Amino acid sequence: MARKKLFTIVHPYSNPNKDFSITINHPVWITDDILAAKRESKRVLLEMVDAYPKLILAYSGGTDSAFILCCIRDLIDEKKISQDTVEIVQGGFTADGIPLTMDTKRATSFARKLGFSSRIHEFDINKRWLDIQQYYYDFCLSGHTSITDIAQTLLITEQDGHVIRASGTSNAFWFGLNYNEDGFRMPSINVLWDLPNNQVNLSSWDNKIFSSFITPFRLNTVAVDMSPFDEAKKYESTNPTNSKFNQDGMKLLEKYLDKWIIYFQCYPEMCQILGKFYTLDWSIWHHHSHKFVNADRMKKFIDETELTSDQYTDVKLPDGRPFTKKDLVNYEDYI
Repeated sequence: MARKKLFTIVHPYSNPNKDFSITINHPVWITDDILAAKRESKRVLLEMVDAYPKLILAYSGGTDSAFILCCIRDLIDEKKISQDTVEIVQGGFTADGIPLTMDTKRATSFARKLGFSSRIHEFDINKRWLDIQQYYYDFCLSGHTSITDIAQTLLITEQDGHVIRASGTSNAFWFGLNYNEDGFRMPSINVLWDLPNNQVNLSSWDNKIFSSFITPFRLNTVAVDMSPFDEAKKYESTNPTNSKFNQDGMKLLEKYLDKWIIYFQCYPEMCQILGKFYTLDWSIWHHHSHKFVNADRMKKFIDETELTSDQYTDVKLPDGRPFTKKDLVNYEDYI
């Protein structure tokens, strides 16, 4: 029997009115077992092994893909899969040969400690610029992060198997399912895995793994009080560590803490790769842009995407009603 998708996604490119809609097809719930995400991820990986002739993990060295890598390591140790069942691929993003990712070596080192030798797949942004632009327009995308997301997607489509992604284990999917929003919204740029290509998304495989990342902490936590950091800005010239750096760090902590609690409880060794650098660091690109042919045209396109807003849609139930926190099966037990 074919597996019914957790989400039915209608992308803007696929309909005349350019509408974007998402329907959730199965019930989801709150999970208070901190190790459930590990168990469910390993289960889904085994189901993917059965479903596809060749599997590849898109590994960036970030916590999402590193978590999956640790799960694969467990399955190997448990002799449920072999060392070569899932190929590990890292993207080497460059601009005319200049590396645009600062933590590639650290990511490779972490994989080696787990017993993996990852393959580096080079992707030169400057040489693939027209492909990126075409993809952007073909699929009616928007938002300032879209170029990076498209580059990653194009790299994935060049692989000769189905590529595992971990999109949506945090803010992308849970946007709204938190302490300050009742609704459930998602941006179109974060569901590129649903476009016609060879990606398979682990975190939306079914409602069991999806629910394993919906925790009481995520729903009940409160925002960090940033007032001391705002006050500290006046002393930035004498003590720069008091203000902008720490405030930005706290905002990132607030954004990702819910999933980090899960990841680091499951695999404490993941602390080695805490603090992900941009997969594609545009500050490096701009620093060297005076050397690039057609840099002005590329900058114009970058500016164009940065002026657009991410296209969001409310996730809805099959009957057309907006999905809210109260539609979580066991909502009243935790809130």
